[in-house]
Amino acid sequence: MFDFPKFGSLSEPGRFRVDEPIYKYDYESRGRHLFIGYRGERACRDTLIYLGKVYEHAGMQDLYDANVWLDISFPHVVFICGARGSGKSFDLGVFSEGLSLTKEAKITTKTAPVTTIIFDTQSQFWTLKYNPTYDLLEDKEHLKALSSWKLNPRNIPYAKLYIPAGTPRQLGKEIDFTISTNDIEIDDWCGFLGTDIYMPQGHLLKIIYDKVRIKGYKKKAKGKRKQLTACSVRAKANYSLTDLIECLDSDVEISRESNKTVVDALRWRLESLQDSQLFSIGGIKIEELLKPGQLTIIMLREVDDATKALIVGVLAKKLYRIMG
Repeated sequence: MFDFPKFGSLSEPGRFRVDEPIYKYDYESRGRHLFIGYRGERACRDTLIYLGKVYEHAGMQDLYDANVWLDISFPHVVFICGARGSGKSFDLGVFSEGLSLTKEAKITTKTAPVTTIIFDTQSQFWTLKYNPTYDLLEDKEHLKALSSWKLNPRNIPYAKLYIPAGTPRQLGKEIDFTISTNDIEIDDWCGFLGTDIYMPQGHLLKIIYDKVRIKGYKKKAKGKRKQLTACSVRAKANYSLTDLIECLDSDVEISRESNKTVVDALRWRLESLQDSQLFSIGGIKIEELLKPGQLTIIMLREVDDATKALIVGVLAKKLYRIMG
């Protein structure tokens, strides 16, 4: 049985009072430990992560300054909201440390770390990989707070930092990754390019996408001799941006029926993506991100919002397929 640690206490009087008390919780008066997020009659004491303290007073049972533990023996969906600078990212860091550390750190009761992935849109969670240092003013404040809570500073040794290929490195130790074009579906492409299949460019993109991946197409013959005939190009699942551009430029049906202005506009957009280092035929393997006990931090600050959405969308679908 886990021996619950003795934490520090809130040093200031509670300034918040609520009419509705906390409900569905398990409470242990010895040590003032409050357990939430469990199924059944009580929380599993072997799968808890520490979240913090109750910072409000309630009329019925006042749990102010009680220690809050979350039972992670089954999956949760957690929604955190608040104004900018109110601590949402800090909360996510608390969850990540609880999932990635073991009971020696005192903030969890489990014996093995849980594999965790963070899509870091501001590239700020790299600090989880390193111990805080007295050389930084912010770290000095954190170390002082940890001491008052009777906790020792910890880093997450199995954290890995990934950045999209072609973007500048923040620390110099990040791992470049690419997205496989084979994993990008037509809705992903349309969303990334800011169009949809009912608009001219989106519709043309869907046509060449289907031809390259599913149907195949007839390629225009080169040369001026009349006896030259079009040759067939077979469909292939493992396609590249070059394949899409080639189909756009050489397909008999497209050259005969599509508006040249739309064709040119779509080609320019695909060629600009071709110059990017983000897309490849291979791409990152999702199994690389799901190694037992690993904390994967995907740093996305240096890419635009459309690219962030594409990366998150593609990797989330791959995760869903495996985990589902």
